[in-house]
Amino acid sequence: HWLPFAVCMLISLAVSLALPQSATGQPKTVLTIYSDERQMPANQLIDTALRDGLGVETHSTLTYLTEFLDFTRFGNPAYDKLASDFLRNKYAGQSPDVIIAVGPLAFQFLYSHRADLFSGIPVVLVGVSGESLQAQPLPPNFVGVPTTVEAPPTIQLALRLQPDAREIVIVTGTSEFDRAWEARLRRDLPHLQTSVPIRYLSGLALDDVLRELSRLSPNTIVYFPSFFRDGAGRTYIPGRALRRMADVSTAPMYASYSVLVSTGIVGGYMLWIEDASRQAAGLTRRILDGEKLTQKDMPPTVPSHYL
Repeated sequence: HWLPFAVCMLISLAVSLALPQSATGQPKTVLTIYSDERQMPANQLIDTALRDGLGVETHSTLTYLTEFLDFTRFGNPAYDKLASDFLRNKYAGQSPDVIIAVGPLAFQFLYSHRADLFSGIPVVLVGVSGESLQAQPLPPNFVGVPTTVEAPPTIQLALRLQPDAREIVIVTGTSEFDRAWEARLRRDLPHLQTSVPIRYLSGLALDDVLRELSRLSPNTIVYFPSFFRDGAGRTYIPGRALRRMADVSTAPMYASYSVLVSTGIVGGYMLWIEDASRQAAGLTRRILDGEKLTQKDMPPTVPSHYL
């Protein structure tokens, strides 16, 4: 009776060797690196979507690790070196199988350290605009889920909802991400088919922003793109800053991220970051299963939705 058993064992061994390692129960490690702090609602939504998409709670051989760089608060050359040295030493000898980079600052961090930190390890990008991904040649081990957040459709929605609007007010902060948003708005909004004047509340301390919003005419449209840091140098979780603004604003407010819907705004043409996160989890699973993905495997840009 031992011969059939031995044949079955040999067949089972051959099949297991042909399967990707993750399918054979070999331990795998995914490291997710976030641009900002742990308590940001967007990061919590992304983390939940990634964990669900990867089956972290049910996959006994998958180790899921997270790091939060908090670059908006501490980002400078000295902190960049401190963070890279810390991660290099922390993961020495136990490199992850896949890295998920969340947000443009995590992407830029891993891109600038691609030769000296996690070299050659597959990197899946989420929460990075398609424009940023096309601005520089990506290393072959970088793949991503491109996103696009557009202000004009939200402003056009607001103009339809408020046909008697006399002014459009844009509230922006002073972080690198905030300033990038302001630059895009100053480039794109002049092309809107409207005669309603546009005014920017930029570079102000939050208290000054609140004072200005409390004095607006109700026939004003207020658009909130991003507010990580104010003109006094204080940092904020954007949703919490927006809630304070919406509480005092005498005019309706709009935004472009679905995570901000519960803060007191009317709505907008919004990116659902959970959609991008689920796609990123799918790419990560494929890499863990042995696929060698390239930039040709990147999915289409994640669409926004009116809300």
